Amino acid sequence: MKFSKLRLHGFKSFVEPTELTIAPGLTGVVGPNGCGKSNLVEALRWVMGETSAKRMRGGEMEDVIFGGTANRPARNVAEVALGLENDSKTVPPPFNDFDDLEVTRKIERGNGSDYRINGKPVRARDVQILFADHGTGATSTAMVSQGKVGAVINAKPTQRRSILEEAAGISGLHARRHEAELRLKAAESNLERVEDVLGTMENQLANLKKQARQAARYRTMSDRIRQAEALLLHKKWIDAEAELEHSQAVFAAAEIRVRELLVTVASESTAQTNQASAMPPLRDAAAAASAKVQRLKLEAEQLAKEAKRIESQQQSAAQRLEQIEQDQTRASTLLTDAADALERLGREKRDIVKAQDGENDRETEAVAAAGDAQSEVARLDERVAALTRETAVQETAQRNLNQRLTDLEKRFNNITEERERLNAKLATLQGDLIPEDRLKALEKDVSDAEATLASAEEQQNQTEQKVSAVEATMNEARSDEQASSQALNRVQAEISALRHLVGKDDGDASTGKPVLSEIKAEPGYETALAAALGIALDASTNPENDFFWRETNGVSLKAPAKTQPLLDKIDAPKVLQTALNGIGVVEDRATGDDLAKSLQPGQILVSKDGESWRWDGYTARRMAATDAAAKLEQRNRLTALEKELAAAEKEAATKKTATEAASTALNDAREAARSARDAVRAAYTTVGQARSALTQTTQAQSKAASEAAGLKERIAGHARDLDTIKEQREQAHGELAAMPSLDEAIQVLDDFREQLAAARESANDKHQLVDRIKREIFGRKRRLTAIDDEVKVWNDRMSGADDHSQDLAKRAAALRQELEDLASQPEQLAEKEQSLLTALSEAEREGKRQSDALIEAEENLAQIERRLRQAEGHSADSREARARAEAAVEMARNSCKSLTEEIAERLDCKPNQTLSISEHGEDKPVPALEELQRRLERLRRERETLGAVNLRAEEEAETLQTEIDTLVAERDDLIAAINRLRQGIGKLKSEARNRLLDAFANVDQAFQHLFVTLFGGGRAQLTLTEAEDPLDAGLEIFASPPGKRLQNLSLLSGGEQALTAIALLFAVFQSNPSPICVLDEVDAPLDEANVDRFCTMLDEMVKTDTTRFLVITHHRMTMARMHRLYGVTMGERGVSQLVAVDLDEGARLREAG
Repeated sequence: MKFSKLRLHGFKSFVEPTELTIAPGLTGVVGPNGCGKSNLVEALRWVMGETSAKRMRGGEMEDVIFGGTANRPARNVAEVALGLENDSKTVPPPFNDFDDLEVTRKIERGNGSDYRINGKPVRARDVQILFADHGTGATSTAMVSQGKVGAVINAKPTQRRSILEEAAGISGLHARRHEAELRLKAAESNLERVEDVLGTMENQLANLKKQARQAARYRTMSDRIRQAEALLLHKKWIDAEAELEHSQAVFAAAEIRVRELLVTVASESTAQTNQASAMPPLRDAAAAASAKVQRLKLEAEQLAKEAKRIESQQQSAAQRLEQIEQDQTRASTLLTDAADALERLGREKRDIVKAQDGENDRETEAVAAAGDAQSEVARLDERVAALTRETAVQETAQRNLNQRLTDLEKRFNNITEERERLNAKLATLQGDLIPEDRLKALEKDVSDAEATLASAEEQQNQTEQKVSAVEATMNEARSDEQASSQALNRVQAEISALRHLVGKDDGDASTGKPVLSEIKAEPGYETALAAALGIALDASTNPENDFFWRETNGVSLKAPAKTQPLLDKIDAPKVLQTALNGIGVVEDRATGDDLAKSLQPGQILVSKDGESWRWDGYTARRMAATDAAAKLEQRNRLTALEKELAAAEKEAATKKTATEAASTALNDAREAARSARDAVRAAYTTVGQARSALTQTTQAQSKAASEAAGLKERIAGHARDLDTIKEQREQAHGELAAMPSLDEAIQVLDDFREQLAAARESANDKHQLVDRIKREIFGRKRRLTAIDDEVKVWNDRMSGADDHSQDLAKRAAALRQELEDLASQPEQLAEKEQSLLTALSEAEREGKRQSDALIEAEENLAQIERRLRQAEGHSADSREARARAEAAVEMARNSCKSLTEEIAERLDCKPNQTLSISEHGEDKPVPALEELQRRLERLRRERETLGAVNLRAEEEAETLQTEIDTLVAERDDLIAAINRLRQGIGKLKSEARNRLLDAFANVDQAFQHLFVTLFGGGRAQLTLTEAEDPLDAGLEIFASPPGKRLQNLSLLSGGEQALTAIALLFAVFQSNPSPICVLDEVDAPLDEANVDRFCTMLDEMVKTDTTRFLVITHHRMTMARMHRLYGVTMGERGVSQLVAVDLDEGARLREAG
């Protein structure tokens, strides 16, 4: 797998779509600090599955979305796509068939990240494993930065182990092992739940079988209750018919009484009608007289209102006339004021026009004088600024030279003292160096301990392989034992359940056993027997029971011809001999239908499927609901299982013995492995102690030698520094003597500043004169405009006042005429009022006479109505009596009807059929209703004592049994899956350990070679420390640069540490090449010589064509060694852009030209 391109859109500062091609060789990225170079590296890590917002330099993951600038709005979506080439077909399915892949990660504010491969949605885990399997990823060592190099240097040995894991390519194995362990835990949890559910369901199945037997008893009791209900309803029907006849007789008598009283009511009603017909003319006359009186009173009130209205109109007209006279006075005054104002404005306008003569010339002269003064100020200001700069530069230079001389003198004294102190310390250190023979002896101890450790590890591997083999045998034996044990448990559980059910079906001693408990039927004939005898099989031979079998007088029957006698297949008590003699078994329905035509009295045909044909013509296509067949099948099943039990017990014992033998062998193998591990642990301890002694001695020797070398280098550096300081001090004295006088420059500057102040004051006075002239000109123009506006306003007012005076005169004349008209109306109203009062008095007398006549007629009508109401009361009483009788008849009919409906609903028959359903003889007397109700209640109580009955118990038991069988199969699958997962986890650990050890050897060899390449000599090595198991061990680095002893990485100088860490990281690449290597300013801490070696090493690694390099750098030498360059710029603040330059192509074009 190879990386081909990186595409960004809306990611951090790359707001526009940007594409970075990752071609073979070295691809460089350059640009100023802060322009967005590191955003490219973060985009690459982000698309490979980075989950930490902190490592992306953000507070939360949405911070990677472009946040906007002053000129661009923020975005809501960021997307990064990584192009991959899959020529080697090493990608996990289902994407391995593609030659090119595109991994895309997209984030939207508020919705999180979305991963896709070639447009298909995938999990983040899938993307991370994809890159981890190829030795890369968001946290891979292939992503190298200054911080990464520093982390390798400062990391603990156990933290450096991740470098080896990546070199071994087991990062993906770690993820798969963790995922397998999670699956194992989930599978074990599911197995526990399945076992719990199976136990619960088996208990439910036993309860359902018990409920099925109760349902059969419930149906029998229901039949008896139905007969009792039929007899009770028959009794109620007879009583309801008698009650209906009595109610009809009472209703007929009430009907005759109602007719007699209706004649009396009709007579009184006629008299009332005649009297009522004489009432309307009297009422009309009285109403007309009353209406006339009311009309005259209303007319009198209208006259009074009219008088008040005329008086009000007179007052209003007088007030309006007075107001108009006042308005005329004000209009006259306004005309006088307007004439005076127009005269005054005319005089003012003439004065202003006179003052405007010559104002433009005065303004021009003043402006010219102000401009000249300002030019002089600018000239002097520029000269003062130039002198100020010159003086400041001269003063700063002189002050800096003096300070420089002081600092040089102080530094010279400090270095002299420091050199004397270092010489004394160097003399002390040279006497503390450790002899060479002591170091060689310690190195030999380490070699011997490592040889012993290798032998112990070989023995440990052999014992662990044996443990794995024995564990596989043990798991197989345990699985066989569990299978046989489960089979035995199932047989024992079924036998126990069947024995319990068979024992419960045998009844009790008080009522006697049902004959079913004494019958044995051959397998397959249980349903035929149940179809023939039905619920009679539940009867006993005890004559004290309600249902029982008794001995007969030897009536002999034979099975129908051409049939198999049922008695031949049944072992039954003698008391059933007569019932079973005449029963034959047929093979199918067609044979039964054919032979049924020739059946003799008492003969019955049955089939194994439960069909039956009786001699009297009764035919059953299916067996009636009964549990007799099930009970017989349970007995047969119990017999078969008791035979299977011995074989199952023998098989379980055999498997248990094999498991115990395998367990013993496993314990022995584990004990041998434990002893081997103890030996390895002891060897590791010995190696650790030897290495610790060597390390401590080497560190002490290296520390002393390093300090001595450092002291010599510092002493030589101090000598060079003193020579340099002397030269700098002489140079500073020469520069200070050559400088011009500072006081003269300051005096010239002060003179020019005084001239500038005088010029500024003169220019200010002239500018103020210009401003005053302009204000006066503007004020006169504005006043002339205002005068014209005021003249127009006063002219408009004079015109309006004249028109208003004429209108007021017209309105005053109209009001005077209106007052004259109103003065004559009160006399006319007084005459009308007197005439109206006379007519009102006559109308009131006529109204009283008509009212007296109406009262007399109403009294006569009230007497007639009282007699009519009395007659109607008696008639109503008789009708109520008739209604009661009619209601009683209707109630009796409804009672009969409801009884009919109840009978139809409960018994599905007509009332005259209830007696036959109850099986009560027609010649027998029917008991009393109370006795029948008590009998029914007793039967219902007996049924209720059965408790809640599940009529669907048989069907539910079958369904539950199917579910149990399914769960048992699932449980077996879970056990097999758990065993496979355990074996897989063990294989993953073994493979990871082997690959890690191989990777350690390869990385150590490559590291030693690269160290020599980068340092130009010396030696280095890697060691595993701190744990016996390589998967838990730490990685320690020892290095010996040219001219120095072998020592720990932490004791090297900063540059040496950086080069050593880089050598280790590139050794990992050579051991497990990654598709991409990102180097983010790794060359920053290196000097020119080391940068050259670093670039030479990159050139060598590029030749393998397995890794493509993306290098971010500021170093000119590194830039020159790149094959192509990308420049990151920020032309617009906050927005990054990418520019590409192909250096190899440019070189070819230059050579061709």
